[in-house]
Amino acid sequence: MCSPVAIAGDFNAWAVDWGSKATNTEGCQLLETMLLLDVALLNTGDKPTFTRDQTERAATKASLVTDKLCRLMPNIGGPKQNRRKLLASVTTSVLMYGVPIWSDALSKLESHRKIVSVYRVSNLRVASAFRTVSEDAACVIVGMVTVALLEDEMTKLYRSKVAIVLG
Repeated sequence: MCSPVAIAGDFNAWAVDWGSKATNTEGCQLLETMLLLDVALLNTGDKPTFTRDQTERAATKASLVTDKLCRLMPNIGGPKQNRRKLLASVTTSVLMYGVPIWSDALSKLESHRKIVSVYRVSNLRVASAFRTVSEDAACVIVGMVTVALLEDEMTKLYRSKVAIVLG
C-alpha cells in the first residue's frame, strides 16, 4: 500500500478548475499532469500568490545590496574591474531571482524602470563611471548584458526547462 504524498509548489499555473479567472499554459500542463498522476488539488486559486510589488521588493533589496557594495567599490581606487564585476554579480543575482516567474510584471514600464535603475548603478560602479553614463553604455564598458536581455534569456530558459519536465 502506498503512503500519501504531498506535492507543493508555486507553479505559476492558473486554471478555472481551481478558481482562477482564466486558464494559462502552465495551468493546462499542471491539470494534465495531475490527471496522469491521479492526484488531487487541496487549495483554491482565488487568492494569487504573486503581488504587483514583487518587482519593487526585488529592486529595494538589490538597492540595499548595491549600497553596501558601493562602499567596497569607490569610484577612485578600490578593487580592480574583475573583482568589481564579481561583487556586482551579487546585485544581479538579487535582481534576477524569480524573474522567470514574475517576468510579465516587468512588461510594465514602471516596474522595469526600477529594476534597470538598480542594475545601472551597479554597472556604473564596476566601470568606475559617473552617473551621467547611460545603462547601455555602462553595460558595454563593463561587458555585461542589459537587464532586458537577461530577463528574456532567463524566462526562455525557465520555460524550456518546465516544458522538458512536464513534456
